[in-house]
Amino acid sequence: MFIVWILAIIGALFLVFRFLSANNSQIPIQNTVKIHDHPIRQSFENLNLNQRMSIINMLRIIGTSDLPHGNADKELQYLNSTIGALGVRAVECVSYYKLTGENEMLSDLDRLSIDQKELLSLMMWDMVISDGRPNEKEMQVTLSILDEIGITQEQFIKKLEKTKAMMDYFKL
Repeated sequence: MFIVWILAIIGALFLVFRFLSANNSQIPIQNTVKIHDHPIRQSFENLNLNQRMSIINMLRIIGTSDLPHGNADKELQYLNSTIGALGVRAVECVSYYKLTGENEMLSDLDRLSIDQKELLSLMMWDMVISDGRPNEKEMQVTLSILDEIGITQEQFIKKLEKTKAMMDYFKL
């Protein structure tokens, strides 16, 4: 009798699975963020492809600045999530950087609005701390890039302090 019940349950699950897979357009998907709904994507939606690739290249430069120290897997994970949010391909970003160089990357980033630059500075900080405690080399690279695009060290620190205060207030 027990075996009959097991077979009946398996059969019912099989039928439900077949029904759901045949009607998958009607299945609500929970807890997914579509790329076009990602807050980073929305904040940078007016950028051209070269500017979005330059964001990735800048984060890659920061992420690799502390090699062989740090946790490259965590930095790569952060970089990959940003690549997805910006709708670019990693191999194209690298090719663009090799073709145009650091000056063009900085020029692309310098054309961002002040709000976009402030968000970018927070993304840079996220990359710096994604593998743990920041180190001197990562900070030198980050502050140098920020300076090149018109964000002073004081502005950067002030933005980090405001963000931390807000996160503390909301207990994030």
